[in-house]
Amino acid sequence: MSAEDPRFAGIARLYGVEGLARLRAAHVAVVGIGGG
Repeated sequence: MSAEDPRFAGIARLYGVEGLARLRAAHVAVVGIGGG
């Protein structure tokens, strides 16, 4: 994930380059039980 990657351009604009770097260094887990 980099600031130059167009997929993450919106995140870079929202959080800034420093925020994007912190997000890139973070460990994130998305957990759900499901349903619908």
